Amino acid sequence: MALKNHALDCLIIEKSREEFLEYGYQKGSLHRICKNAGVTTGAVYTRYNGKDEIFRSLVETLTKEAPSGIAEVKNYYLKAYEEKTKEAFVEALRKEQELCLRLLAKHYDECVLALGKSKGSSIGLEIKSLFELKANKLTNFFKAIAKKAFNISSIELIFNEEIEHYKKLLARCYKKKEAISLIEVVDSFQRAGWENLFNELESC
Repeated sequence: MALKNHALDCLIIEKSREEFLEYGYQKGSLHRICKNAGVTTGAVYTRYNGKDEIFRSLVETLTKEAPSGIAEVKNYYLKAYEEKTKEAFVEALRKEQELCLRLLAKHYDECVLALGKSKGSSIGLEIKSLFELKANKLTNFFKAIAKKAFNISSIELIFNEEIEHYKKLLARCYKKKEAISLIEVVDSFQRAGWENLFNELESC
């Protein structure tokens, strides 16, 4: 576990954040972090078990705040699943997008790290599992409302492509205001796309 209140903690965290924002988790170098911070690897290992624990500490504020928002959004999706109406589904989409924008505005660097730079880390695996669960829930939702046959795999493919767009956008490390503006544009197109799919599958 990380030691607290040590004079070098802030410097190590600062250089770790710079390293992972530039290179991502997989290409990020613990040796380079130590060199840039002017500390030995021993100084880092007295605080962290390794690179993964450092990375997790950088997104800790995000991982602590996000679950409550996710739970709220989940309730909107449950309502949509129960009602099976486009209005309820669009409202759930809107609430999810509002949550994403709120987290981006408050924790931009953490969002960039978690979504755009986390491949190969334990955080990356957790996010992958979360997205797989969401894809499965979406598939079940559309199966429940569909009034005609459709390729079930298409829902997962559409959703995964949507997530990849977010990841690529954040991986480019735009300035926060620009990134949020771009995501708002992407969200509007994606929401319209899901609405159209809903209309198509609900019609006889």
